[in-house]
Amino acid sequence: MRIKLLIIGLILSVGHSFAQGDFSGIPKERYTGTGIIYNNEFSVDLTKQAKGYSLGVYRGKIQTFYKTRYLGLQFAEFKHHKEYKLSLNNANLTESVIFGKQNSFYGLRAIVGEKKYFSEKSKTRGVAVGLNYSLGFNLGIAKPYYVLIRNFDQLSTAVKYSEENADEFLNTSLMRGAAPWSIGLNELSLYPGGTAKVAVHVDWGAFDEYIKAVEAGIAVDVFPKKIPMMVPVEGVENRKYFINLFLTLQLGKRS
Repeated sequence: MRIKLLIIGLILSVGHSFAQGDFSGIPKERYTGTGIIYNNEFSVDLTKQAKGYSLGVYRGKIQTFYKTRYLGLQFAEFKHHKEYKLSLNNANLTESVIFGKQNSFYGLRAIVGEKKYFSEKSKTRGVAVGLNYSLGFNLGIAKPYYVLIRNFDQLSTAVKYSEENADEFLNTSLMRGAAPWSIGLNELSLYPGGTAKVAVHVDWGAFDEYIKAVEAGIAVDVFPKKIPMMVPVEGVENRKYFINLFLTLQLGKRS
C-alpha cells in the first residue's frame, strides 16, 4: 500500500510540473551552443517492486536533446502475492520460514528501451520529466526452497517440497527454519519469457554530466507456463505472469 501511495504522489507532482513548465523539450543552454553536448550515458539503478527488488545496468545513446535509446541488463527477484514469513520458536531462538514456498524465483532481463523528456529543466531549479519504456527478454530462474525439518534423531535435515513429502514439508511443528540460500543452486530450472515496462521518469540532471533520477511505473513479466513458486494448496494459485508497480532510483554519468 505504501509503494502505491508513493507512486500516486509522484505522478501527481509530475502532472503539476507539466502544467507549470515549458514543453519545448530542448534545453536552451545547449541549443544556443553554450553548454556541453553529450553522446552517451551509463547508469545503474535500484528498484523496489510491489513484490520483490531488481538491480539494473544500462548503456545509452543520446539521439537528440530529448531522446535517449538504451540497452539494459537487470536482475530481479519476484515474490508470490500469497507468500508470508512464519515465525518459529526453537530452543529460545526465533527463526522464520516462508510457509508453503516451493521455489524462489528470479529473472535475468535483457532489454531495449527509450527515454523521452517532455519538459525543459530549469537552470537553477526544477526537474525534467518524461517517459521511460522498454521491451525485452526475461530468463526466469527457479531455485528450490529448502526448509530445515527435525527428524527422528532431533537433527535438522534440509528438505524441499515434493508430493511425497507434502505432509512433512507443511508441518509447522517439525520446522526449524529456512535452510541456507545456497542449498539448491545446483537444481535450477529455467523459464524463458518476456518483459515490458512503462514509467514516469523524473530527472534532476537531465542535461548535466551526472544522472540523478527517479521513476514510478508498472512492469509486466510473462512466461509460457505457470511458475511453481508456492505449494499448490487451496486458495493459492501459481501464475504465468507478474504485474508490479515499482519505484526506481537511478544514478549514472554522461559522456
